[in-house]
Amino acid sequence: MVPVGTRRAWALVLAVAAVAAVSLTDYFRSSVWAVEVGGKVVGFVSERAEASEALAAIVREAEAETGMDVRPSTALTLRRVTAPAARMGTDLLSQLRAAISMETVGCAISIGGERVVVLKDEETARAAIASVERAYVASVEQDRRSIVHSLSFREDITFGPVHAVLEDIRSLETARLILERGTDQVNTYTVKSGDSLWSIATANQLTIADLRAANPDLTSDFIRTGQQLSMVVPKPYLTISSTERRVVIESIPFAETVSTDDTRWPWDGYVLTRGVAGAREVTYEIVRENMKEVSRTLQSSTLIREPVTQHRVAGTKLVPAMGTGRFVWPLMGQLTSPFGPRVGGFHSGIDIAAPLGTEIMAADAGIVVFSGIRGLYGNLVIVDHGGGSLVTYYAHNSKNLVRVGDTVVQGQVIALVGRTGRSTGPHLHFEVRVDGRFVNPLTFYPR
Repeated sequence: MVPVGTRRAWALVLAVAAVAAVSLTDYFRSSVWAVEVGGKVVGFVSERAEASEALAAIVREAEAETGMDVRPSTALTLRRVTAPAARMGTDLLSQLRAAISMETVGCAISIGGERVVVLKDEETARAAIASVERAYVASVEQDRRSIVHSLSFREDITFGPVHAVLEDIRSLETARLILERGTDQVNTYTVKSGDSLWSIATANQLTIADLRAANPDLTSDFIRTGQQLSMVVPKPYLTISSTERRVVIESIPFAETVSTDDTRWPWDGYVLTRGVAGAREVTYEIVRENMKEVSRTLQSSTLIREPVTQHRVAGTKLVPAMGTGRFVWPLMGQLTSPFGPRVGGFHSGIDIAAPLGTEIMAADAGIVVFSGIRGLYGNLVIVDHGGGSLVTYYAHNSKNLVRVGDTVVQGQVIALVGRTGRSTGPHLHFEVRVDGRFVNPLTFYPR
């Protein structure tokens, strides 16, 4: 007969065992599998097969999208955990897409032994190189005057299989841009009000030459607010050497004969027989490297049209000495820029600032030998004070009040202050030339 104490002990053991059995059963009923990628939980499944099916679905999606055989590049692990009710609704597919990278076997283009870009297969990689060639030839032949008859790469180009994540597989067009630019980096800057090429280049540790190289469409210093500028200076991976045959029509300058007439003023000269430029068809062989011309050799030249000589009559009648040699001040205003060296070059006269429309006077008596628009001077009047040896220039005028051939007296109003030509504000640019040489105008004013 079993003692009473022993029976009670066994009863307790059996009760504990029963409770443990119930607890273990409840655990497995209420626990799930935590799906982890790289140690981070991305979702939960009730059965292990669910995680495998989700992963397989993502692989199928990637293969359908890329047309390539892919596999996960990161490991997926499962761990038994008590079901967290708040997390059971997690979209496992979305989480896995974000967490798992896919890898495949692509084809790398290597240049000089350095891997540059990876494409999906060798056929596409070779097509990328061919597209670089086509783009280069199209640039050379765009004006239809050149035909490229040979092209080669200075560097060794090789193709080989590599393992790569899908994000590193480039499209054919992107690969072409990388090969041409030397990088897949695309940094841009949006022009703001008050910007200049100099300020933008300085702020981005570039030179203006760099900025122009990065933006071949920049043909002047003018930029507009909102314009997008590239900040990446192209440094192509490939050096393309090409030889082209270029046929152009070149102008042949006409010669000129000059006869003199001492009864006419210098500004009264005229063309007796107008010249006509000739023309010839010329063929060159041009060698380039990355579009830059290295050499040009003349192959042939065929005359199309002979030039016709121009005959001109020049007036040689001298302007008599008319001035006093002692100037009056041409404008009452403020001297803002003296004669001589200054930032950006040499100032060939003096600048006198005054309000728009202020009257400008002839510094001395003379004859007007030019009145019109001339380049950076804008509206310009030139007065010859005798024999062509001493002349004065009055530039940037808003209006010229005299014509060529007019005789002016000292102090006569000949123009009005303006800001035409290259001018930062209303002022007179007053210039004196003696025998064609620039002279400081202030030397004509006694102190």
